[in-house]
Parts: sequence; structure tokens; C-alpha cells
Amino acid sequence: MSVHHILGDPNSHAPYPIAILIRLTALSKKEMIRHYISPLETLGISAKDIVCYSLDYKDSGKAPVSFIKAYLVHLFKACNGNKVETLLVADPNYFKVLTGMKKADAYYGYVLPCVLKGQEHLKVILTLNYKALFYNPSVRTKLDAGLNTLYEHRQGIHFTPGTGVIRSASYPETLKEIMDAVHALYDYPLLTVDIEAYSLDFDKAGIGTIAFAWDQHSGIAFTLDDRPTAEPKQVRALLTMFFCQYKGKLIYHNVAYDVKVLIYNLFMKDLLDLEGLQHGLKIMYRDTDCTKIITYLAINSTAGNKLDLKSNAQEFLGNYAQDDIKDITKISTNNLLRYNLSDCLATHYVYSKNWPILIADKQLSIYEEIFKPGMSVITQMEIHGMPMDMEKVKEAAIKFQNLEDKYIADIMSSPLISGVTTLIQQKACDAHNAKLKTKVVTLNDHNEVFNPGSNQQIAMLLHADWGLPILDTTDGGAPATGADTLKKHLAYLRNKFNLTEDDLA
Repeated sequence: MSVHHILGDPNSHAPYPIAILIRLTALSKKEMIRHYISPLETLGISAKDIVCYSLDYKDSGKAPVSFIKAYLVHLFKACNGNKVETLLVADPNYFKVLTGMKKADAYYGYVLPCVLKGQEHLKVILTLNYKALFYNPSVRTKLDAGLNTLYEHRQGIHFTPGTGVIRSASYPETLKEIMDAVHALYDYPLLTVDIEAYSLDFDKAGIGTIAFAWDQHSGIAFTLDDRPTAEPKQVRALLTMFFCQYKGKLIYHNVAYDVKVLIYNLFMKDLLDLEGLQHGLKIMYRDTDCTKIITYLAINSTAGNKLDLKSNAQEFLGNYAQDDIKDITKISTNNLLRYNLSDCLATHYVYSKNWPILIADKQLSIYEEIFKPGMSVITQMEIHGMPMDMEKVKEAAIKFQNLEDKYIADIMSSPLISGVTTLIQQKACDAHNAKLKTKVVTLNDHNEVFNPGSNQQIAMLLHADWGLPILDTTDGGAPATGADTLKKHLAYLRNKFNLTEDDLA
């Protein structure tokens, strides 16, 4: 395990307080200068303070934790010999081992201590391997985040992402406090909304908490279902009235979920309440935007993208996710309310970040004419299913049943299946006799008929009765009887007997 290096300035000498760690295959002097050293010099960090070290991987392209730890023993010798203080790590696997974090992507913009014994004095900062830019140039922000964090850390001006974001927050508890807080929302022309629920299934989700925010730093959040016996009904009525009367714009991230749950809980009596559904759709989509769709259009890339709220607001709020958010009952009420409000603030941030991009890229007409009108249609389908005319469905059912009956009758009356019927009855007779000790049954004791829906019986017809070769088999080795195989049998018959389409018909 050899550690390779490149100096930021070839004429410099130790100490090197900053070490950039990157996979050996990317340790190119030209590219390291272009993507890391020169940008850091522009920020004000001297190249004389920088050394670049290689990170090793197995020939398979993988680096298990045990392999990484073994390599780091050699790397730390080099780092400590050159008095390195800060590691800028362009590799998520090594970053996770160095910091003890389970995931890397949520920690852009963070300065974390090294958790490995004897190396706790090292500070670790995540950045991106420049090679990722070749596949997706939009991830440049992640590389830059690492460089900017390194500069701020070295200057002593770094703050953890999310610090100071929540500046004005209210978490009303009593029914009176909630009423006053909701009434104050009417004064704002634009609000972001987010709910935390008990299930991803809209009919089981309920509304655990709900939050509203009027800018990137201010909002309210309160509990709903987990309240004294009589209050959830009163709070739901209050929310229903608010949504009906509020005249401003409401913005969600992933509107398809939040609005679906809100319509079902606030406007519908049960799953068959179509009148309540239609009323809810009209109210909830009166003036509504979705930052998930906006982000999709703003990114506008075929290189892959992340549309979740946490990823798109990471530089603003940092890693504020709750590990147990899949089950909100495992989170304390105070933490859940703060988390819920943070989602609203993040939605504001993502809206302000990506809406101008959507406009600049001339995506507004697509959003307004295609995506926005589709939101209510999708919500209706997800709640009630595809709208159907039941009278037409009944007519179609009768028509297809008649066709099925006719085709089955044609098959059963065909002399071509008389042989296979005997084979089926003989097989059943043999199986029956195998279970008997003395009494013997005959074909007269069995009245089985050919079943066109049975793959085994179709195979018996084709191969045992008609003598056709087995052209395909299933994964289990049985003769295949699917549509493609049947077409092959038709082609076989056509070629062998020089038949026309009329002959086959």
C-alpha cells in the first residue's frame, strides 16, 4: 500500500497544514491544480500549504472498511510527518470511515473531527472528486462547497450549515393559541406548507403535525391528531376553513403526497366521498406550486438528479434529517415540530433558488401548461383511481364475456382437442389409481376436459397429442407455452407443411 503525493507548490517544504485526499486514479497534477489548488488560491489559501495524497482501492474497484483502515495507517504516517491539520476528502467511502458517519452526501459544508484513535486532532471536510463533473456538471456545487468550507474553517469564520436559520418560530399548543396563529397566516401572500404523518398510505396517514412558513426563517408548527380527545376535530375544522378562505399562494415540496393527505383528512368523509374529493381538489389546487416539480425543471438534466427536499436544501439547512422519520411516533414532539418547520423553511429556500432558474431556462410554459394542470388529475387518480364510466364498463364486460364464451365453445367443439382430452383423463386416472390399494378406476370415472388456461394442458396438446417439438422451456425446464412460443409453433407449421395464413386460420 503505497501513498502517492503531489505538492501544491513543488518548491515548498513541510509543514503542509492542508491535505487533499483523492483516489489514485484521479491524482493528476494538472487536474488537481485546476479543480482544487488554483480555486483555493483564489479564495486566499496558499498552494505552499497544500499536499495531495492518493487514496487506494482494491483491483475490483471496491474499498471495504477493513481495507480503508489498513491503508489509512500508511496515510496517517505521511500526514503526521508533514504536520497536516485538515483533510479535504474527495471520496465518500474514506470520509465515512474517517468521521464515523453512516452517509456522506448530507455532510457537505461540515467540518468534522476524525474519529480514528490517535488522529482526533485532524479535521475532516468533504468535497467531490472532480471526475464526477464529466458525467454531471451540475454537481459542481458540491466540489465548491468543500473548497469554501475549507477556506472558512482556516479563516475561523465557518458556521455549521443550518446555524441561525430558524429565527422566528412559534409552536402553539392550546386550541386558542393555534386559532390565533392560523388567523395570522391570512396576512401573508405566500406560504409554504408541510405535514408529518403516520403512514405513506393516504388513508392511514392522518395528520401528526402541520407547519406553515412565510419566509426562509419564520413560521409555525403545531400538532393535530395527537391532541386531547375533542381537539383534533376542532383543529381540522379550523384548517379546512383556512384552506377554503386563504387567497394567497401555497407551496409544497412533493405536493402529490401532502395535498392528497390533506384532502382525504379535511374534505372527505370516506374513500367513496366523491363530492368531498372534488371540493377538496378545487380548494387545494386553487393557487398551488410544487418545488419538487420546479426543481426537476430547473435541473433539466439527463445525467441524473436528486429531487428530495433535504438534498436540494442541504447547503441551507445542513443535515437536519431525523433518522426515525419513517415513524414519527419515535420522535419527541418538540423535535418533530422543529423538523416539520425546517421542511417548510427548506421549501422556501428551494423555491427561491430554483424558480429563477426555471424562468431563465424558459420552462415556465411547460410548468404552467403541463405539470401544474396535471397535479390535480394525478391526485384524483391516486385517491379514487382512474375515473371510469361504470355503465360503459358493464357494457364492455358483457361484450368481452360473450367473446370469451364463443372462443371457448369453438375450442371445446374442435376435433383437434379430442385427443388431448383423453390424455388429460388418462393422466388423472393414473394419478387416482396410484393412490388406491385395491380398487381400480377407469376413464369412465373421470370427466376432466381441456382447460385452455392451463399451461400444462396446452403443452400436453402441443407435444403429447400433436407431436410438435419443444421450442422453448421455462426457467424450471417445462415446455413454454407463452405467446412468443406459440408464434414460433405457427412458423414451424407454416414452414414444414408449406401452409398459408388461410390454412392456419
